[in-house]
Amino acid sequence: MNNEDSENLVTVYSTANHAIIALVKSMLDEAGIEYLAKGDNIQNVYAFDAFPVDFQVMPENEEFAREL
Repeated sequence: MNNEDSENLVTVYSTANHAIIALVKSMLDEAGIEYLAKGDNIQNVYAFDAFPVDFQVMPENEEFAREL
């Protein structure tokens, strides 16, 4: 995903739970949907479940990503 694409991203899910973060990543990867896990780096630095991770996708993938 390039910088121009990141301006158009849509948040489809947000969670601070590490187990769910891993599950969502796996589901999006398996479906072949490119995504940005915004806040994932912060989650690795601070306390467990301290900050949410926002999963963002391109608008054309929004509906399918939400269904997953």
